[in-house]
Amino acid sequence: MNEKNETCIEMTEPMQNQEDVLQEQKQADALPAEDVAADTAAAPAEPATEQAEAGKPARRRAAREPVRLKKTIATANDMVEVETPEDRRAKDIDEIRRAIKQERILTAKVDGVEPFDGDNARIIGHRNSLKVVFEAKDFFHFSNMAGIEEASDAVRQQRYLRKARQMTEASVVFVPLLLSVDEETGMPFVVASRMMAMAVQREHHFLGEHADIEKGVRTTATVISTGPAYAIVEALGVETTIGAAHLSAYEYIEDVSKCVRNGDGIEVMVTDFAVDRETGKNSLRVSRAELERQLTPVETISSVRRGGVYSATVLLATEKMYKVVLNGFKILGYISRSANISDEMLHPGDAVNMMVHGHDYEKGYVWGGCHKK
Repeated sequence: MNEKNETCIEMTEPMQNQEDVLQEQKQADALPAEDVAADTAAAPAEPATEQAEAGKPARRRAAREPVRLKKTIATANDMVEVETPEDRRAKDIDEIRRAIKQERILTAKVDGVEPFDGDNARIIGHRNSLKVVFEAKDFFHFSNMAGIEEASDAVRQQRYLRKARQMTEASVVFVPLLLSVDEETGMPFVVASRMMAMAVQREHHFLGEHADIEKGVRTTATVISTGPAYAIVEALGVETTIGAAHLSAYEYIEDVSKCVRNGDGIEVMVTDFAVDRETGKNSLRVSRAELERQLTPVETISSVRRGGVYSATVLLATEKMYKVVLNGFKILGYISRSANISDEMLHPGDAVNMMVHGHDYEKGYVWGGCHKK
């Protein structure tokens, strides 16, 4: 019976509280407006703020605390292989240590450049999970930077910074020199030399006893910098420039930087090279357009007839002639400036109708006249 009475009391208390609240509200409504305003104005704001702070859920405050790494719980699935971050880092460090002993060439991606030690600069890159650091003077040793040795330290630093900014996301070769640890972060990083890696490649392909460089060799070039009319690539340890006309045999490229990006690899053919054994300097010319002409001829020049008129696009304009490509056939054509019957000069990218006057079967192109569309 006592349990029933207690239950009744617990159920009636909320009702009594509600009646008290209603009674207090009626009394407050019966007060004059001035009294109500005075009571409202006298209410301090700070207790309300404190009350709101105190009313925040405890679980929300707890969620802001960082979660600490604890033990590992093994799963029952023995067919799943997982590579942990520490495993990945250990493999990367082991690879660098072995490469240091073997003086092996590796590849890194350029992340940025920063001033260093006064007027010096250093290039920052990464290979897998490890940071790779280059000294700017070493990094650009074989780059074409005329007058860099005679420039002052401040000017040299600015040129290094400007050129390196154009190379972000590019892939470059390097030889690791040593593995060190950052004193502030405790993170391992690699001190590397791009100069040594390029020197080894030059010795192997250009200067060594078993040098294999020759015209017509096919290789892969890596894009390290781009501009509207050209791309700078690295191939066989040499930096060289490819113009827009040499990037494609069958397509007019208005902006090279929109066609290829830093870090892209492109197949090219060596069209010319020079070796100076006394100074150790090498030059190299490569072309993807020439490779395309020899590997992927879409049509032969016999596919177009003399006297026929075909849609074409101007690829190159010189003082004496225009170089065009027949759009549907991907065949090269040459047009003398005097054979242009348009009222205006032609420029790369212009669309024309070409009338074929003849064929050059030995060199693989047609020639004739044209009219701008």
